[in-house]
Amino acid sequence: MSALVISLVAAPLALAALAGWLDASALRVGAIAVGALVLVLAGLLGAAALASGQLNLWGQAVSLDGLGTLVLWTVAFVVFQSSWHSAGYFSGSHRLSLRPLRQYYALWALFSASMLAAPLFTNLALYWVLIELTTLTSSLLVAFDRSPEALEGAWKYVIVVTVGVSLAFAATILLYYAAVPVLGQVFAPDWPSLLAHARAFSPAPVALALVLAVIGYGTKVGLVPMHTWLPDAHAVAPSPVSAMLSGCLLNTAFLGVARFWQIARVTLGPSFPDGLLIFFGLLSLLIAALNLGSQSRLKRLLAYSSVEHMGIIAFALGLSAPYLLGLQMLNHTLVKSSLFFAAGNAVQRFGQRLSELGGLLGRMPFTGFVLLLAGWAVTGAPPLNLFPSELGIAQAALGQGTWLGLLFIALLVLVFALFVGRWSSVIFGPGRAAGEASQDASWLALVPLGVGAALILLFSVVTPGPIQQLLHLLARQLLAVPQ
Repeated sequence: MSALVISLVAAPLALAALAGWLDASALRVGAIAVGALVLVLAGLLGAAALASGQLNLWGQAVSLDGLGTLVLWTVAFVVFQSSWHSAGYFSGSHRLSLRPLRQYYALWALFSASMLAAPLFTNLALYWVLIELTTLTSSLLVAFDRSPEALEGAWKYVIVVTVGVSLAFAATILLYYAAVPVLGQVFAPDWPSLLAHARAFSPAPVALALVLAVIGYGTKVGLVPMHTWLPDAHAVAPSPVSAMLSGCLLNTAFLGVARFWQIARVTLGPSFPDGLLIFFGLLSLLIAALNLGSQSRLKRLLAYSSVEHMGIIAFALGLSAPYLLGLQMLNHTLVKSSLFFAAGNAVQRFGQRLSELGGLLGRMPFTGFVLLLAGWAVTGAPPLNLFPSELGIAQAALGQGTWLGLLFIALLVLVFALFVGRWSSVIFGPGRAAGEASQDASWLALVPLGVGAALILLFSVVTPGPIQQLLHLLARQLLAVPQ
């Protein structure tokens, strides 16, 4: 198993190291090979974690529990999908010269490696370093085309997220301080050890650490009001990168929120940690809903949808509904990555303005179909894959208070109405160039759309057995109280 962990992180690092010597064809093939390899390796590590309940290596330096496995699988899946879409995205009319293509793939590989490593290591300080590394690599990808808009979005991303992650670092220090009377002056801040001893920690520094962690890592997650970087960065990044930002980076950062929540819940009891997550979840859902109706650009619309869904995930954690949290996280990854890949195909031909994107179902038939399917799914509408988890979260909210459940349902209805109102014009509206001959993207850019659409339809019918097993494991472990 140790070899699998090393290979999982080493494969993209090797591509980054070799990128400066590879030609365009070798870069594309190499990235696809790396994507396929990390998908297989993540699958094997996750299977081992499922078989043992929790996979521990090198003492407890590397550990995969249910939540870590889910995050690892979502990262590996989107990296694999992005490797295909990158090959199609930077060909044809957007073909890059060799030097910027090498730069793109080196940064893409480093970004992938940092996200793959984050759920593996238990040390909260090392996790913080890896999250900061994702900022450094992805900010350069956000600014990749070097347009004024891209540079502005990248600077905003760096400034806002750096402030947030600095607060997360302060949260780590405070948690260490709370643990010193119990664990001694010098110890590794591994979350399993902290969780095992959390009952004896001083409540005040743990409570403050949780607030700072939710604000700090919540900035990277896109929780309101720390979300302001997200619409700008998603809108200007290359679409394969936008899919990685939304489909797996947000999950990777949410892992930090969940780890601090687990520890604080043991120290403080459930009321304060749960209430904090419910507050930020509902606030994110509300502000995202209010912004959906005013968006005129496709990728900004999808970015606010990501804010909405991370709010739903935070709300589910606050309700202590971890099975539904995991199901929502998984299906959001499938849907949102497909949406950004499809949006990338459309934006390359017609631009981002919704007024110019009408009638995509006729102009780019397969891309338009995936946009229609995934756009319906992302609203949580039946019978597609996000409906069961959002229905379950609504029922859990009603179980904790009628007003809480009704507020959540009202916000979901508002999101549905505003999103569909904007989305229908993209799929069925006339657009400025309606009536032109249909022409879809290259087959390389359509591969991830086909895989994503197939999985959306599959998960709308059934949740596969291994996924159900993983979600049940996640639910037991997140709510477990150490004796």
